[in-house]
Amino acid sequence: MPYISPDNWLRYVDRSLDQIMQSLLSTFGALVPEITDHTVNNPYVRDLMHFAGMTEQLGYYIDNAAREHFIDHARLYSTGISLSKLLDYRVVGAVPYGVNVKFVLNQANNTGLGIVIPAGIPVATEDGTITYTTTSSTTIPVGATSSPDVPALQYKTRMHSLGNSTGLPDQEFVIPEVAPIKVAHNSAVVLVNGVPWTLQDTLAYSLPTDNHFVQDINEDRDTVIYFGNGFPYGKIPPTGQAITVSVQQTLGSEGYVGANELTNILTSIILPPGFTVTVDNAFQATGGADSEDLESIKRHLPASFRIMRRAVTRRDYKDAAEQVAGVARAGVYFSCGKSVEIYVVPVGGGLASTSLLGGVFTFMDEYRKMITTKIDVFSAGEALIHINAAVNIRPNYVNATVLAELQDDVAEFYSYLHQEIKGKIVIGDVYEIIENHEAVINSVVTNWYIEPVPRPSTTGLPTFLWAFNSVSAALTAVERWRIVFVTANTFYIIRNSTTLGIHNTGVLIVLPGISFTVLPNGYSSGNTYEFATYPFNAGTIQLVEPNLPVALQANVKLTVTGGM
Repeated sequence: MPYISPDNWLRYVDRSLDQIMQSLLSTFGALVPEITDHTVNNPYVRDLMHFAGMTEQLGYYIDNAAREHFIDHARLYSTGISLSKLLDYRVVGAVPYGVNVKFVLNQANNTGLGIVIPAGIPVATEDGTITYTTTSSTTIPVGATSSPDVPALQYKTRMHSLGNSTGLPDQEFVIPEVAPIKVAHNSAVVLVNGVPWTLQDTLAYSLPTDNHFVQDINEDRDTVIYFGNGFPYGKIPPTGQAITVSVQQTLGSEGYVGANELTNILTSIILPPGFTVTVDNAFQATGGADSEDLESIKRHLPASFRIMRRAVTRRDYKDAAEQVAGVARAGVYFSCGKSVEIYVVPVGGGLASTSLLGGVFTFMDEYRKMITTKIDVFSAGEALIHINAAVNIRPNYVNATVLAELQDDVAEFYSYLHQEIKGKIVIGDVYEIIENHEAVINSVVTNWYIEPVPRPSTTGLPTFLWAFNSVSAALTAVERWRIVFVTANTFYIIRNSTTLGIHNTGVLIVLPGISFTVLPNGYSSGNTYEFATYPFNAGTIQLVEPNLPVALQANVKLTVTGGM
C-alpha cells in the first residue's frame, strides 16, 4: 500500500461537505484501489461521509470564530464590545432626547427685574408619562412675557449604591438596565466615601493618584463603572470605602415627544406675586437613542482608532463629531484648520437640540481639536424634498398597496441615514426607485423641488419660525436669501444682492418663485437668517448650504393608475 501523508487527506480550503468528500475519496482510492464502489451504499464511504459532516461543522465554527476577530465581519455584539475594549473605544450608551422649551408668563414682566427660572425644572407630557429636565437657567426679561429657548433632556436623576471597594485593581460595578429605563451615556457622578471622582473617556492618561473612573457598556448593554489599577492607570478606591453613583435614567429611543406636548411643570417655580407660568415646546424632540448597536460600532471604532483622539483634517473632524452620543451625521466647513464649522444631524433626523450642539462643542473643544483652532457647531438644516409623480402599474396589483410601498422606498432612500450634508440629489434616482418596483410599468415625475431651510448666521439666535407656503417654476437658478431683522417684528429680505423691502411678521409674503409667513419669536435688531432656493424641477440639484436632503413620506405624493 502506498504511503499517503496525513496532510494529504484534506486541504485547508476544503470547507463544504462535497469538497471534503472529494478529497477523502481521492486519497481513499489511492490507499485502497481494490474498493471501487464509492457510493453511499458502501459502508466505508458512509463512514467517510460521517467524518466529512463533522469536519464541515468544525470548519463552520472555526471560520465563525476567525470572522469574529475582524470588526467588519463580526456578527456578535459581544465581539464589538471586546474589540472596543481592546482599542480603548468607548461604546455609546443610551442617549436622551433633547428639546427646547419656553416658559410663558400670564402677563408681561413689569417688576423692573428679570424673572429667573432656575435649571433642573422637570417638565412632562400632560399625563406625566414622559419627563424632561431643563439643563440651564433662563431669565424672562423686563417687559417680556416669555423666556428664550431653554434646553431640556429626557431624563430623571437616580442614586444607586454600588457597594464597597475591595481595594483590588480594575474594579467594575454594573448598573443593570430594567426596560424601558436606561442609563444615559456619560451621566454618572461617582462618590467614593463621599468624595466626588472625575469621569474620564479613558484611563490611558490617568496617574496612580488621579481619582478617575470610566462609564462603559458591557455585552448585556448594562452600564459599567470601572476604576484604575493603581499603576499606571488611575487610582484604586481604598478598601472598604462606600461607592455610590448618581445617573440620569432615560427612556432612550422611547422618550420622544412631538411639538407642544411638554405642557406640565412638575415642580413649583418661585415667582413674584400675581404671576403664573406655563411651559411648551415649539418643536419635536430629537436625538434620542438606545445604546450603540453593532453596526454603529463597526462604523465608529475604526474611525476612532484612525484619528487617535486628535482631529487635524476635514475627515478627522467629521469622524470625531459623529462619535458624539446622539449624532447621526456630521458635515464640516474647514479653513486650513484655523476655523472649523461643524454641522450635525441628530439620531432620528430633524434639527439638533441645543443640548446636543453643546455636547458636540465640548467634545471637540476639550478633547479633539488642535490648539488655536476655533470651533463652531450648528444644526444642519433638513432640506425637505417634495416629489409629485404619476405612476402606471400592472393590472394585477392593488393601487393602495403599491402606493404605500413606493412612498416607503423613496422615503427610505432619502432618509437621514443614507444622505450626506450638502449633498446632491438627482431626479434619475427617483425614477430608478419607483420603476424598480415589480408592479410599475412607467412613471413621470411631474414636480419636484427642495423646501428652503432658513438658518441663523451665528450661534445664539432665536429659533427662526416661519410658515412656508410654496415655491414655483419661477425659480430657475440657485439664489441666496437673507432675512435681517430691524425690530422684533420687522425685517428686510435680501435676494442675492437686491433688497426686497421691509416686511412684518405674521403677514404672508409673496415674492417671485416663493411665498411664506415669518412668525414672531422674540427676534432682536440685527438677527440675520440665511437660506437658498434651487431650480424648480431641475434634473440635478447640488446643495450649496450645510443641509441634509430628506424626503418625508408625507411629501412623496404619487398618483397611481392601473392596477385595481
